[in-house]
Amino acid sequence: MRRIKVIFLAEWFLRSNGVSRVVYELAKRMSKSCKVSIAAYKHKIDKRWNREVDVIPIKYSPLKYKNIFTLRQLLLKEKPDIVHSHSVMGVAAKLARLPYISTYHGWGLLEELIHSVGNPIIRLSYTFPLYYASLKLSDKVTTVSKLVQERLLKFGIESEVIPNGVSDTFFQLRRERDSKYRLLL
Repeated sequence: MRRIKVIFLAEWFLRSNGVSRVVYELAKRMSKSCKVSIAAYKHKIDKRWNREVDVIPIKYSPLKYKNIFTLRQLLLKEKPDIVHSHSVMGVAAKLARLPYISTYHGWGLLEELIHSVGNPIIRLSYTFPLYYASLKLSDKVTTVSKLVQERLLKFGIESEVIPNGVSDTFFQLRRERDSKYRLLL
């Protein structure tokens, strides 16, 4: 039986990044039943995680829009059954004519534009338009909270709320010698 091939798109794949942690946990769990890879910029990949899941390094260009076309080529070569984008890079899946899901972890497109760090010209010319296009063109959009869902709806983007989960080891109770359970350690 052929396993479904899934590629996650994340600009960063570093332990210090919350979105990266979500992608890592999803990839680990899905790899039990699917062929899973994570595409991320090669200079932003945690070497330890790279040993645990299949990571495809993407060559980064400071010419921001070029990255979308580089990723499109990679997706055409890899031929996944579905793409799950966690960044502006979902547009590449649309250009490759692949079905894709976008998960938006932010607080809202307008807030992202106003409050994000970095050059405001880059945010106006690259980040905001690509986030909007990536979400609007997506086959399905998920968000991590009701608040984010409501904020995206102001831009005409419908989404389904799927909160971030936690590792199942997070809730494992430890048994003490006196046979009492402690919930908080």
